[in-house]
Amino acid sequence: SVTGVQTCALPIYYVAENFIDVKSTGMLIYTSQYSTIIQNQIIAQKTGLRIRSSFLNISKNTIKNANNYGIDFSSTIDNPSSNSVIYGNNFINNSYSQSTSQGKDLGENNHFEYNYWSDWISPDDNNDNIVDIPYSIDTLSNDENKDLYPRTNMSNPIPAPNNIITIPANTSTID
Repeated sequence: SVTGVQTCALPIYYVAENFIDVKSTGMLIYTSQYSTIIQNQIIAQKTGLRIRSSFLNISKNTIKNANNYGIDFSSTIDNPSSNSVIYGNNFINNSYSQSTSQGKDLGENNHFEYNYWSDWISPDDNNDNIVDIPYSIDTLSNDENKDLYPRTNMSNPIPAPNNIITIPANTSTID
């Protein structure tokens, strides 16, 4: 099986504006920090975006049709996935047979905000284009992670995130 984009132990970088259509994992981000993944389109038959890294900004991506999770934060003792911001993404028709969520977070202190989840588009009783009930992200512990502001459709404007990771200077671009 082939991964579309894979990074390992890169310091600061951008992965931007890629179209990835693979039979395996769309992106694997491993042991990288202070990086940005933005405006990519990922069609993957397994996992859309698998992450074992910290301090990432993940925004404005479209991830669809994965048979596993659309986004999967995995962690190990030596390599926790933590302190990332995931906002303004579109997660479309990603399914894991034992789950009701398109996302999994085994890390710590990751913030999901203003994402579109194709399986969670109502109710919106106050018509603010935000689903009134937060979207649950799968975890293995009693710690719950939720997208508190799931968007009702992909074309809704994306507000500025409530949390942001400041990326140090001297970044590299992968495109």
